[in-house]
Amino acid sequence: MANISVTYTFANSSTADATEVNTNYQDIIDGTSDGSKDFSISALTCAGAATFNANVTLGNATSDDITLTGRVASDIDPKTAASNTLGDSTQTWQALYLDNGATDGGAVYFNAGTTAFLKANAAGSLMTLGGFSAMAFPDGSASAPAIYTSTGTSDTGMYGDAADEVSIANAGAQSFNLNASGVLTLPKQPCFHVYQGTAQTTLTDASWTVVSYDTAEFDVTNAVDLVTNVGRFTPGVAGKYLLIASVEIDPVGGNLERGIVRFLKNGTENRLTNDYNFLNTANNLTFCVSCIVESDADDYFEVEAFANIASAGTYNLPASQTEQWFAGYKIA
Repeated sequence: MANISVTYTFANSSTADATEVNTNYQDIIDGTSDGSKDFSISALTCAGAATFNANVTLGNATSDDITLTGRVASDIDPKTAASNTLGDSTQTWQALYLDNGATDGGAVYFNAGTTAFLKANAAGSLMTLGGFSAMAFPDGSASAPAIYTSTGTSDTGMYGDAADEVSIANAGAQSFNLNASGVLTLPKQPCFHVYQGTAQTTLTDASWTVVSYDTAEFDVTNAVDLVTNVGRFTPGVAGKYLLIASVEIDPVGGNLERGIVRFLKNGTENRLTNDYNFLNTANNLTFCVSCIVESDADDYFEVEAFANIASAGTYNLPASQTEQWFAGYKIA
């Protein structure tokens, strides 16, 4: 603050009249007030604690700067609930940092209570939304896709590709899609079609043989073993599955008198689907079989064939993409 000056200077043993004294008082008043306020100075520094009672106004224009160098050591509560904001649509704050130590990562509470909140765990790795009966998303129009729009190749989570459409992806690979027409697509559900690319020949009469489906036309989750336990389907996901198979039996050295095809579950007969007896044919015969099975994540399924050849002949399971195949997919 600039020094306050007075008009008259008094010395010891000198005299002054009332006019001179009043003039100096007015100089002091004019130097410390603008005439309309109780007290006004251009700058003030307090070396110690300062207490201001009653109402306090900081600044008289939006161009005035208020700088907080110290730290706030108390709660900041509004005088009247639901009547003030922190920032506005043009004057926004850059970031909000929250942390409640070992308890949680901080919380935002709604509706003047503690039951509706948005909270992070202490590690900051999990967000909890509590106290709400429902969550509303944008309307799903082209300009406001439901939830969020994903265009990246590494996105994980729920998003909307288009209006009224919901998808879920993992690392950019879509695993669920429900479009505006209500069509559900599950591109990562277990689904396969394999066939026998290499024939199994000279198989013993009246014996069971697991069909070696060794070539995949498609296998979404790589659930069919094409190398070790050839033709074995291990879903890897619990549920109900529709299994379909086609088996062609080629009799050698005698007529085919009886042919059977069945599904195995964990190496044991699960469904005996076709059993033709008294055939007595020298021709190849194709069996088409299907069933619905229930599977745990670690169950496995195979197709097994049996042939009884007259005169103790043998039989083959020819290589064929059209006659020798195994397919299945998860239905529930």
